[in-house]
Amino acid sequence: MNQTVPENYWGKCRKKPVEVEFREPIHNREVQGANSVIDSYELIETLEGNHEARKGIDFVIRGVHGEIYPIKRNIFVKTYDVLTEPTNANLSIKKEENK
Repeated sequence: MNQTVPENYWGKCRKKPVEVEFREPIHNREVQGANSVIDSYELIETLEGNHEARKGIDFVIRGVHGEIYPIKRNIFVKTYDVLTEPTNANLSIKKEENK
């Protein structure tokens, strides 16, 4: 439901700088087509239920309390600064930040 709230009800805030960990999805589920796999994803169990994470589309974050959740790659690039990249991944996050 989208409701109209007067502008003077809104304040401004900024996220506190908190370090979290991230990685590419690990594909543990496959969607079969007639003759081949047409999609693969990682099934992530979150506090809000199960979500799918796809390589190249999402990242997986481990939060400050150990919670695991997917985040869309474009949102990640806009809201997080990468401190260290995973050593087992070939990511191109630096290139994406310039888009």
